[in-house]
Amino acid sequence: MGEPTDARYQEIKLSIAALYNAGRRLIPDKADDTSEGARQVSIRTDALDGAAASANNPKPLLDALATCDDVYDALTQMVKTRNYAAQGLVHTADGFVKREDEAAEAARHLQKGLAHGHKPRLADVPADNGNPVTGGAQPAPAAETPKKDLDDRDRALDDDTDDLTIPSEVR
Repeated sequence: MGEPTDARYQEIKLSIAALYNAGRRLIPDKADDTSEGARQVSIRTDALDGAAASANNPKPLLDALATCDDVYDALTQMVKTRNYAAQGLVHTADGFVKREDEAAEAARHLQKGLAHGHKPRLADVPADNGNPVTGGAQPAPAAETPKKDLDDRDRALDDDTDDLTIPSEVR
């Protein structure tokens, strides 16, 4: 491809740096914030659970607890998604550096900390809060790849739709 022009060189250098910055710092920072939010929801859910128990578990409080658990689960999934996104950006930048002559040339001039091969920092995924309203503690899921996670969700969706009664004329 030849030597990159100064403008092209700067563009490539900035693109690679932006991918690494997002994958190693920006997205993990947001994942940390989300993880902390889930932790705070868990703390408040525990307090609400105690209040519900003291009041003989009235339905409105049990409904609020169930909503808290849904929010906690959504935040936990968001942490996983952000971790996957961070990994994906770093992987993309690594691939870009490895495959493109101009990108490889630009990458050689990046700061030492942006050199490919470093793993992104992943935020801690909150553990199950073990609220008895939603069935008690479940074991923490094993780390899985984004592809496996997607396949599992697709399979669950397929299973859910198998239970639907679809009129024969629609099939």
